[in-house]
Amino acid sequence: MKESIYTIPINEAFSSDCHCPLCAIHNKLENDLVEASVGAAMMEPDRRIETNEKGFCKKHIEQMSSKKQVLPLSLVLQTHIRQQIDTIFKMQSKPRMFSKGKKETAQKISQYIDGVKNSCYICSTIETQMQRYAENIIYMWKKDEEFKNKFSKKSFCVNHFKLLLDTAVKDLNENHFNLFFDVLMDNARESYEKSYNDITEFVNSFDYRFKGELSPGTKTATKTVIDKFIY
Repeated sequence: MKESIYTIPINEAFSSDCHCPLCAIHNKLENDLVEASVGAAMMEPDRRIETNEKGFCKKHIEQMSSKKQVLPLSLVLQTHIRQQIDTIFKMQSKPRMFSKGKKETAQKISQYIDGVKNSCYICSTIETQMQRYAENIIYMWKKDEEFKNKFSKKSFCVNHFKLLLDTAVKDLNENHFNLFFDVLMDNARESYEKSYNDITEFVNSFDYRFKGELSPGTKTATKTVIDKFIY
């Protein structure tokens, strides 16, 4: 299959040694977006309009701050704050005889703040891009035998397991879906049971009756379970 902007990262992730190829894609995409959000691209008017409206979640603001690009970050925050000020105080009602009008305004302001609080330019971009990657993974699984073989050896975190299930239901006919579903479920069961056994062994190792060496993967079982199962 001819490689493209989407298939290249997919093949690289599925060829790597990682607990979830889609997590590897997600992490690379997230890092690139964080870098770009304090880079020259943020000076483009269209990008600034979108970031002013959506803003950034706490996690991604902290990641942007860690890049030490103080001026670009400050400019992004400056225009985002200006937009919030302009929007909130334009909603302010003129004095009325009854308080209901001001209560309605307060509710609208609260709803707007909720919208900003639950919005993030980086999160929404990642969500859109990850859906496209999932669609390409399903397509590659259906059309590319070499990739199908790679896929059959991989498992996924619960979040990306769900993403692949949802995308396969939407994009595959029943025959293809049945085959895909069986491979996905078999690998997930094996991987998840191993994670459970590893963390159980790690917990049991604190018992004074425990003797012997921990099996491979047990020492990192806690982090692995967090990465795979915490939503």
